[in-house]
Amino acid sequence: PFSDLPRSGNTYYVTTSGGTGTGTQGDPWSLQHALSTAVAGDLVWVQAGSYAGNFSQSNNGTSSNGIIFRGYKTTTGDIASTIGSTFVRTNTSTDPTATDFPVIQGADGPSASDWGINQLGDYVQFENFVFADYGIGILQHGDIVIGKM
Repeated sequence: PFSDLPRSGNTYYVTTSGGTGTGTQGDPWSLQHALSTAVAGDLVWVQAGSYAGNFSQSNNGTSSNGIIFRGYKTTTGDIASTIGSTFVRTNTSTDPTATDFPVIQGADGPSASDWGINQLGDYVQFENFVFADYGIGILQHGDIVIGKM
């Protein structure tokens, strides 16, 4: 089982229509702004929706203060990952959608050189994300990176 990285920092929010404001629920960030801005100890809640493009994350967390990016559907904490996937497919011909998860969406079809998030920072956790149409979902360069779904 995976444990969350320890953290004791600020909490921020991301939506598909977010920008570069304060990162509160009323003034959420864009995904790229969150990936560029979150620092050690921060928790970033990313609302379900389609996030198109190639993104980069480079700030470092620490062993005692990780950076956590956690997806949610409509209410923070409504998708809970503990061991393995918490997503149950009732129709095996249907992929998870942007209604249920933050979907990092690539161009038309995967390419081996195409990535969703170029992750450079250490002690970073990504939880409850779906990657679609990429050769690589998270291109990991950092140490101690946790991915949970």
